[in-house]
Amino acid sequence: MMRTAGMEVSIEEIAATAGVGPSTFYRHFPSKDALLAALLEELGAGAREIAEQASRLPDPWQAFAFVFSNGCVLDPDDLLMFDQIARVSRELGEQAESETASIVTVQVTRAQRAGVLRGDVDATDVAALMRAADGGTPEQRERRVKVLLQGLRPASDLG
Repeated sequence: MMRTAGMEVSIEEIAATAGVGPSTFYRHFPSKDALLAALLEELGAGAREIAEQASRLPDPWQAFAFVFSNGCVLDPDDLLMFDQIARVSRELGEQAESETASIVTVQVTRAQRAGVLRGDVDATDVAALMRAADGGTPEQRERRVKVLLQGLRPASDLG
């Protein structure tokens, strides 16, 4: 319901759409922020799965590129939901950025130790770049990811 009606929708409207009363809603979510946090958790589940898949790749650059390329792909509705949550709650938006950074940290560290990722970026930078690549058409996203990945290579790899 929040995807269609926006973040201003009341708890009563959310509960009615779910077929429960407000008291049942509050038993599961003590506040609207708690519901938003649960929605962010759900959005992050896919990114955590991608990170798990990347950890099984033997090549550090391939693992990093896999996380970067696939971790920034949000369905348009999910991207809209993420943006709305970040606008409504700065704290939850920062929490989501922090979660993304923690998800990519392992592959950032691994790629830097192997010398295939610039040493002057950290997981927070990578998370922000992943977010910047998201959105637009699939072709636009693919082009952005390619450009950003090229820019994340150490200078010696750029020729």
